[in-house]
Amino acid sequence: MTERSYQKGELLFSQGDDADAFYLVKSGRIQLFDPKADKQVAIIEQGRTFGEQAVFNYGARNLSARAIEDSVCIQYLAKDLQSMLDHQPAGVRRAFEMVILQLEMRNSLRALGATHSF
Repeated sequence: MTERSYQKGELLFSQGDDADAFYLVKSGRIQLFDPKADKQVAIIEQGRTFGEQAVFNYGARNLSARAIEDSVCIQYLAKDLQSMLDHQPAGVRRAFEMVILQLEMRNSLRALGATHSF
């Protein structure tokens, strides 16, 4: 876990980058966007997370993220979380995977233009 500051306009990651961490917004706001479609997908505010697919799927980022104002995020490396979960009972890991799946589904619906809060 690492706390990091980002200046307005600074990229946290780009579409296609390795998805090896997820983030919690401590302060400020982060924009998730599709640079190929020139489309904003979401604004992530204080207390919200993003990039959860990195926890179990790794792979590549399907969106880019940038600070739309000076922001502070806590970055959680997937490998560190995996290591921690390896020492928990199997039920804890499954429950955590279900929460991550729900977050991914919410984000996918948001990317498709859903406006309802999930």
